[in-house]
Amino acid sequence: MAQIQRLPIYGNRPSCAESSRLEERRNRVRALRLDRARKSDKPDDFMCYEDSDDDELESTHVLNTSFSFVDYIRSREMGNQRLEPMSVSSEYGTRHMLTHEMFKEHTVSLRSMNKVFCSQWLSDRQVVFGTKCNKLMVYDVATQRLDRIPSLQGRLGCGPPEQQCGIHSVQINPSRTLLATGARNSCEIAVYRLPTLDPVCVGEEAHRDWVFDMCWLDDQFLVSGSRDTHMALWKIEDEPTGVKEERHKAAGHVCRSSGEWPKGGCGQEGAPLQEDDEQSPNGATKLHIPSYQHIKAVAVKECKAAQKVRSLAFNRCFEEIAALSLNGYIHIWSASNFKQKLSRKLPSSQENVCLAIQEGGMYAVGCRSYTLLLDARTLQAVKKISTRYSGCGIRSASFQRNVLTIGTGLGVLMFFDLRAGKYMESSINSSRTVVMKASRGWVFPDDEFLDVMQNLKYTPAIYTHCYDSSGTRLFTAGGPLQANLYGNYAGVWQ
Repeated sequence: MAQIQRLPIYGNRPSCAESSRLEERRNRVRALRLDRARKSDKPDDFMCYEDSDDDELESTHVLNTSFSFVDYIRSREMGNQRLEPMSVSSEYGTRHMLTHEMFKEHTVSLRSMNKVFCSQWLSDRQVVFGTKCNKLMVYDVATQRLDRIPSLQGRLGCGPPEQQCGIHSVQINPSRTLLATGARNSCEIAVYRLPTLDPVCVGEEAHRDWVFDMCWLDDQFLVSGSRDTHMALWKIEDEPTGVKEERHKAAGHVCRSSGEWPKGGCGQEGAPLQEDDEQSPNGATKLHIPSYQHIKAVAVKECKAAQKVRSLAFNRCFEEIAALSLNGYIHIWSASNFKQKLSRKLPSSQENVCLAIQEGGMYAVGCRSYTLLLDARTLQAVKKISTRYSGCGIRSASFQRNVLTIGTGLGVLMFFDLRAGKYMESSINSSRTVVMKASRGWVFPDDEFLDVMQNLKYTPAIYTHCYDSSGTRLFTAGGPLQANLYGNYAGVWQ
């Protein structure tokens, strides 16, 4: 759960350096080696040999390391992070709360919004999410307040309303200073500055169809994938602090750390307006619009053998970009030169809509009837995780270290333990797997919906879910699975 390198206060070794701890560890390692040394009828295809010369160095490390969470808290309170390196695994809290069924759902009322497609935690109390009705919203978990962030508009304007699909992606750069999402036009991207959510720029003239997903390569470079089978590379250049302050002073604009723009309405550019103390000759109050840039992509390339790029993921270990297309292919691009390296056909070509990556280098692809695990080095299928509910469809997936969270089209969240190779089991009832069932949400009660749902029990699809930094809170959202139904669902599990 937690570990900290302790320093001795008096003597040569810290208080946690007990010889019994080392003896217990040696006994476990010895038993493991004996078990591996047993010859089986079928020899292994791959064998690994350990070096005993490293035992002394490892023993010193174990003796000087405390795995007590109490020591971790006390050392952190004293501010000894630099002297005593420490770390805590957020996966432990997630596992404990899941297996002991401690997560309780708190529904979020979204009024008449339509289908939440993407979400991210901005802080320990704020969640940002995008909807099909093209609304970018910020939800405060503590005050249960919803704030709308005005959409940014490009110079070419928006297309016809029937051609807009809403916001499908919300991504935060590694340093958490910029947020990228969809613009008012679904073919363009918008970038906001964090934590104030001031507008930075609009990326335009790269895609001819809806932008389905985005991923950050670093704090400046962003990649977007579209339904027009093209991928675009963007370079986001934020203003220096001095220039930004001078522009704000000249425009009378005040940045707010609460994540809200000044009240007063929205102009034609979709940016908020702010009142000034000065009055115009006719008595009307002057209003200022925060300005933002219009940028073009550094490069736009077609994803070969792809039909509608649906999801993107950046593999930092291999510096590769993985793209998932709806025709059942996964494509690998080099992040260094933005060139496509290879494409591989997946076993299933039906409803491949979500892609997740583990820190160790494993991909998870959500299909109609199962979740496919791929080795990032060879793109070979490692395991097919079948769903426990027929015909549900996998709509969202994410890794929390060794826990794979799967959101389905039937409003059910499932949790797969990668270390155990099976679905996570409840500690309260060992015969039951851990699942979380979402509440009904809201659906517009039209005649077609009433006719369809008379003999069926309606459940919303989980299009998006995300953990907070501690792993002890989970935001889930979505809406009706049918494309012609209007509705929403959102909830916070804590």
